Amino acid sequence: VAGNETRSAIKVFQGDPSRAATTMARFLVNSTIGVAGLFDVATSFGLTRTKEDAGKTIGLWAGKGVDPENGGFYLMLPLAGPSNARDATGLMIDYAIDPFQILPIAFNWDWFYYSAPRYALTVIDYRSRTMFALDDLEKNSVDYYAALRSAYTQNRAELIRAKREKTDTK
Repeated sequence: VAGNETRSAIKVFQGDPSRAATTMARFLVNSTIGVAGLFDVATSFGLTRTKEDAGKTIGLWAGKGVDPENGGFYLMLPLAGPSNARDATGLMIDYAIDPFQILPIAFNWDWFYYSAPRYALTVIDYRSRTMFALDDLEKNSVDYYAALRSAYTQNRAELIRAKREKTDTK
């Protein structure tokens, strides 16, 4: 459930209100029938889950003449992994509009006890999902850094191209 409102807003900015409505419907179903989001009931109702971020939105609206590979300089962010200038900016936007980051401020809760465990679990989950692929890439590449940079850039460029093509056809 966490971040569904954020993803819905990003889909509206990407010019895809039907997917934004689907995301809001998923949020409503999972937060009620799914016992406050503990269970993903919406998938069994045919509401597919999507992963969007502000970095893809910036890449989508960057303009027709800007290649998706041109996201700026490459970064390796501690605990967040590979990124570039565009996606790091998108990461900051995602963080700023995340309702679970706004709640502690609104209710004057201590950030460390509320958000730090959530962030730590997110980092552990991301690492566990990518551990084998990254280990394989490190073992089979001559230059691990260059291979990781290339794989990251190609993956993000393809996601932006797919989003542009889907938007252009409507």
